[in-house]
This record gives sequence, C-alpha cells and structure tokens, in this order.
Amino acid sequence: MKVIPVLLAFGIFQAALPLGNGFILTSEEEHLVYYIRDIVYQQFEAGRSILFSWPSYAHEETHTQHTLAPKPPNADRMNIVYFLLTSLNHITRWPIHISCVGAQSPEIIFDTFGKHHGHIIFTWADEREVDVIGHLIDQLEEMKKSLLWNSRGRFLIVVTGHHSQNISHLALDIAEELWNGYKISNVLLLIPKVGTKFSQSTQPQSKNNIPLSFGLYTWIPYQSRNTCAKINVFLVEEWPHEGKHRLLQKELLLSDKIPKHLHGCPLHVSIVDTPPALVVLNNTGHIHTGVEVQYIQQLAQAANATIMYLKAPSGNAVTVRLKSIADLETGRADLTLGGFPLHPMPAAFADPTISHLDDIMIWYVPCGMPNDIMVRVMAIFTPSLWMAICGVFVLVVVLIWGMVNITRFTQLHHSHTSTGILSSISMTWAVILGISVPEIPRNDTFRTVFLAVVWYSFAISCVFQTYFTSILVNPGMNKQITSLEELYQSSFVYHYNNGTDSFVKLTDPSYYSKICLKREECRYRGSCIIDYLHNLNVAIISSRFHAEYYTLAALPPGSSTPRICTLQDSFYSIRYTIYIGKGSFLVDTFNRIIHRVTEAGLIDKLMRDAKTSWRYEDVLYARLATDEVFQMNNETAAYIVFSMSHLKVAFYFLALGYLLSTIIITAELLFSRYIQHE
Repeated sequence: MKVIPVLLAFGIFQAALPLGNGFILTSEEEHLVYYIRDIVYQQFEAGRSILFSWPSYAHEETHTQHTLAPKPPNADRMNIVYFLLTSLNHITRWPIHISCVGAQSPEIIFDTFGKHHGHIIFTWADEREVDVIGHLIDQLEEMKKSLLWNSRGRFLIVVTGHHSQNISHLALDIAEELWNGYKISNVLLLIPKVGTKFSQSTQPQSKNNIPLSFGLYTWIPYQSRNTCAKINVFLVEEWPHEGKHRLLQKELLLSDKIPKHLHGCPLHVSIVDTPPALVVLNNTGHIHTGVEVQYIQQLAQAANATIMYLKAPSGNAVTVRLKSIADLETGRADLTLGGFPLHPMPAAFADPTISHLDDIMIWYVPCGMPNDIMVRVMAIFTPSLWMAICGVFVLVVVLIWGMVNITRFTQLHHSHTSTGILSSISMTWAVILGISVPEIPRNDTFRTVFLAVVWYSFAISCVFQTYFTSILVNPGMNKQITSLEELYQSSFVYHYNNGTDSFVKLTDPSYYSKICLKREECRYRGSCIIDYLHNLNVAIISSRFHAEYYTLAALPPGSSTPRICTLQDSFYSIRYTIYIGKGSFLVDTFNRIIHRVTEAGLIDKLMRDAKTSWRYEDVLYARLATDEVFQMNNETAAYIVFSMSHLKVAFYFLALGYLLSTIIITAELLFSRYIQHE
C-alpha cells in the first residue's frame, strides 16, 4: 500500500517540471520565463518571425540531468533559454529562428526571404560586468552578417547572471551601445535586480545574491528639442520575483517610437556637389541650391527637423560619394544627398529611401540629317521611268518634225512657218510644261497627236508636281541610328566625363567593355552634352535629367531648343534616392513623407519650376557653353522648309514684269497715237 503514495508523489514531482522537458528551474527563473513570455505575447506581432540569440558555446553547458553533482556555470542560464524556446514553440504563434555566435547559419531561400520582425537576445556576465555588453556585441555582429538583419525591428534584451545592484546604469550602457553602434531604438531591456537575502534553514544562516525583482527599461528618442537623440532610459515596470505577476500596462511598448515630428532636432547632411541636383554656390560651401536641396527642405519642414549641411568633399565623382557614404558609417552625418542613384554598391553600406525621381541613362546620338532635295526630286521616278519619259519626249519631237517636213504632208508643211528641229523641241517642251504653243494645229492628224501629247504631259506633270511640292515642304530625314549594333558600326566619337564613365563601368562591366567607339574626354563638367549638340559625329551617355539641365541652361535667350535624339533602348534605369545611415529610423520617417509629397504632385511641380529657372535664369555653369551653342543655333542648316516666304522673289519678278509690260504697252499706245497721226 505504501507504493501508491510514493508513485503519486513522484508523479506530482514530475508534473511540477515545466512542460515535462526535464529542465530544472528555480522559482526566480520560472518567474523570469513567465515575464518574458508575457512580454512576447503583448509586444510581438503574431505570425512575424522571432530570432533567438544567446552567447557562443553556451549550448554545451546545459544541465538537464537530476544529479547532485555541481552544475556548470551557465547551466541555469541555458535552461531558461531552452525552456522559453520550448514554451513558445509549443504555442506555434510565431516562426522561431535561432542565432548563435560560431554556429553555422542556414541557407536563405528566396521564396521564404523576409527580415526578422522580433529579436530576443540573452546575455550575461561570466566573471565581469563588462561581459554582459561584450556578449551582446558578439551576437549583434553575428546577426548583422545575415540578409535577414533588421535593426528597425523589435528587440528584447534579457540580462541574466548580473551581480550589480545599479541596473539603471547597465540599462543606459546597453541602450547607448545599441543606438550608437547599431541604430537600434525599438528595444526593451529586462534586467534582474540582485540583492542579499538570508536563507531560512536549520543550518547556520548564509546569504546569497538572488534576484529580488526584474526591471523593464526602455527609451524614446526625439521627445523634445533638448533631448533629440540623447539616450535617457527609464523604468517601465518592476516586478518582484515572488508570485506570478504579469505586465500591468497593456499598451504597445515596442511600437514605432519615432515621432512624426522631430521637434526641430538637427539632421546632419553630407552633400555632393552635383548640378543640377545640388549646387554649392560659394567657396565656403555653406550656400546651396538645386532640385534636391529644395526637396530636402520640404521633407525637413514636414518632419519639423533642422538641416545642417556638412562641407562638400573634394575629389572626383567616385571619391566624393565614397566620402559621403563614409560619413554615414562613422555617424558624422545622418543622411546624404547629391544625385545619388539607387545602386547596390552604396546600398550595402547605407539604407536608401524610396526614390523621389526616376530617370534613365541612355545613348545620345546625332539625329538623322535632312535628305538632299535634288536627290529626293530625282527619286520621284525610277531611273527606268525617267529614261522612258525622255524617250517619249524624243519620239514626240521626231514625230512632229517628221509630220511637218515629210513630202506627203505638203499641205501641212505650207501651213507652218517654222519646220526646224528646234521648233519641234520648243513645241514639245511647251506642251510638257503646260504652257501655250506658238500656233494651234490645223490638221486632224496633227491635232490627234498633239492632244495625246497634252494628256500624257498633264498626267506626268500632275504626279511630278504633287511629289515635288511635298518634297519642298518636307524632304524627309535620313535613317537615324536606333540600336547599339548600328552605333558600334558607325564612325562616331564617344565623348565622356569621368563620373558617368565610372558609373557605367561599375554598373555593368560587360556592357562597358563592348563600347568600341573612339573615345575623347570632355573638357569640363557638362560640356559633353554641348559637344553633342555642336558636332554631328559625337555620341554620349547621359541621364535625361542632366541632359535637360545643361541644354536648357546653355541656350542663349531667344533661341529655340535644339533637337535631341537617342537610341530606342536605355542603358540603365536610375532612381534617385537619399541614403541614410544603416538601420536608421529616419528611413521610415522619410519614406512616409516622400509618399505623401509624391502623391500630392509636389515633385512634378518642383521639376517644372526647376526647368523654368534653368532656361531663363542665370545659371553658374551656363556661361561655359553659351558661345558654342549660339554658334550652333545660327549655323546655316541644310534643311529649309518650303513656305510662302520663299516665293517672295518670284512675286517680285512677276510684279516687275507687270510693271514693264504696263510701261511698254503705254509707250506703244502713245507712239501709235501721236506718231501715226503725224
């Protein structure tokens, strides 16, 4: 009968073990696990992945056996981790991922690619208090190597094995490390407060350092102009280790903490002098203008932030951009702008916002030249048809001459005063041109031939005059180069500048290596498009944004916009963006504002105003090419559109002829009246 109570007691003891997994947890550890689980329930969204992480090699120190042997140093800590993992995994509310320093990371499959939304990181001190932050840094560096790293996600940092009573100082150190090193602000810190408690037993009193309570800390940036990004952690809740206490506050502590308005806090901007996106107007580098300058001012006004521009670095196009990205890496700048395209190279070191301006890189090639008018006129009829017309003309001349001079047409011969070959040619030519002949035919046979020639000439002249008039109005254009194959087979010269050339080379090396045109470097910034407009054998690669700027800015007042031709296919689609420090919360803030600004049409208005200013205002770089463009627009073009103004000379001669005819007929009348009467 004694066996039953023993088995019952053993069953109750086994049931008391959490989830029957064999982990031995103290009451303090069980309370810590319950608090963590409650935080996860309230603060982490269901269905979003959670990444667990703990210090390296801790998995080898797990203690799961019921034994009286001394436990390894980290056995209790890993029991907490494994118990929590088992508990959350049984709930199947969140996808669970695991990260550990030194462990092999699983291969990322594209179909399941998605950044981690939640992070639960365990850290502890082995021998010194600094080990807490040291273990935390090691884990964060390991997680940063993954493509799933998301510094803007939700973080819960759990500290165990801490032996200091000043937990607020430790919370501040952890928060500063997370913000300064990894731009993590959406974080909760769960730190046990350790005190001295005397155990009550029959043995002599002994004192042990055990958790008296658990403190939950966090911080919120940009609460006022005085604090801005200054870290000031505060206690959210404090729970005693005795009794089951869940979170008293039900609000989301890990929601988006960044306010919509930054309360006038400064944002340091690293700039690149890249007209027309950004132009530095003076030598000190503190006066700026340009499309992106006006754009960032609108964004800063919407976010209630103060823009502080750093001095523009010097160097070539690639060097200055590398320096600007380096400013983000070192924390010297919060964002950078100046014609930055969305490109994988800078995106590896900084986070881009959504694009605010779309553009394309494309080949600009010489336009097709107007056809020669005489060549087009001669092409109205085919050569065989021209020969046939000439043959008919000769045949008609011979026929008329023969009809007049053959003996059996003696009566016809005596009815005409001129019977030479020149008279026949003159008569036939007059019929073809549609003008009158000296005499009308008086013979039926001659009239029949003459009528046939008239109708034939009328038909041919109608067709010819129709095509001739259309050619005078628009002679058409030669075939323009439209593909890369045709471009590479041409004799054009490729004009380039170092910035664009380096961009093409870095973006698509294989495409760059296939450019087999003769190369010539442009003389100064922006002169490539001017060289293209001025020369008929120059081809360039440029973005539409810069081509429009330098073309409109260089045109003198009163001149018309020149014709610009491109290939059908573009080389690269450019999306201009703003790069922000890796993991910065400002990405979400600016993306939200950019969406609203774009939907309101302010970007389009900004571009229209910018093009107007380029065309009619005094732009700094416009003076460099004004003379060349003026000469280009005043050169005599081979293509002249036929219009009424070209008939002025004909009308002048007609008026002169009428005047002379009037004078002559007046003189004849006077002569006839006075001379004959005498």
